Formats: sequence, C-alpha cells, structure tokens
Amino acid sequence: MFRSAPDGNVQAYDAKTGNLVWQFQIGAAGGPPFSYEVDGEQYVAAIAPAGVWAFKLGGTIAQAAAPTRPPPEPFPGQPTDTTQIETASLVRDTGFTGFHYMTDEYAFSPFRARVKKGTQVTWRNNGLMVHTIVAQDGSWTTGTLNPADVGGVAFDKPGSYPYFCKEHPWVVGQVVVTD
Repeated sequence: MFRSAPDGNVQAYDAKTGNLVWQFQIGAAGGPPFSYEVDGEQYVAAIAPAGVWAFKLGGTIAQAAAPTRPPPEPFPGQPTDTTQIETASLVRDTGFTGFHYMTDEYAFSPFRARVKKGTQVTWRNNGLMVHTIVAQDGSWTTGTLNPADVGGVAFDKPGSYPYFCKEHPWVVGQVVVTD
C-alpha cells in the first residue's frame, strides 16, 4: 500500500500489518503515488509540484532533499487561556455527502495558548503517531510523546515561545507567557 506523506516522502506499508516498509523523499508533498510493472520490474510514480517522479524499486535514482520548514509567520487569532495542548485536533469536513468529523494529526489544539509566568504547560498526544514538541530556538522539548503520553514544560519568563513537532515540522504552535 503506497501513500504520499505531507513531509515529502512517498511511503509503502505492509497491507497486512500496517508497518512502514519503505519510503523515498521527493522533496515536497505530492499526489497519490501508484505502482506499476514493466517486464517483471516494479515501478512507483508520484506527482510532485516540480514534476513527476517515476522510478524502479531498488533503483539508483537519488532522493530529493527534504522540504525545509518555512520561516515562522506571525500567529493569527487570539491565544486560548489554557495549560493543556493536544497534539491532534478534531476537524469538521464539509464534503458533498454531509458533515463528517475526523482527527487531524497535524494540528495542535489549541495552536496558541496563553499562561501566566511560572505555569507548566502540558502537551497530550491524543493522536496515533509519535510527536516530540520542540522550541523553535531549541531551548526546550517535551521529549518524545508516544500515543497517550503527556509531557510538560514550565515557563518562568514572560514572552512568546513558538514551537513545532520534530517529526512533522510544518506543525507549529505558540505559547504566550504573561506576568
């Protein structure tokens, strides 16, 4: 079973166990990959923003560089007064067949939190994937959070503390600490 991951990897999973068995970096999130056979050789192809990748499994084509995390942008909206942040968020899909809810593994909830100085903020991994929350400047981390784990960081100084998920660096958030 093949899929394109948001981090630019084309991934193959064992259809029976669900385990990741192979991945290949194409440099950006792409369209759905597909596999085909020519003269008994298996090939994989995926569409990426810069073109189409097509290659033989076990071939010698070089992988692309992984996409870099974009520079931080100002965080929109008001922060939420809370000491708990979840690593996944419930989102509502407004598809043609009506409204559906799903879990977005790539979103903090809330993504902006406000606390008073001296407060510990906790991140709860309520998703199915591993998440490691890291300060943008590298000054703190929750450590690796497996599903159902909780990790915390105490903030003793007022300021803005942007952070991201190490495994999914496009997922960002901010803690705002006040006096």
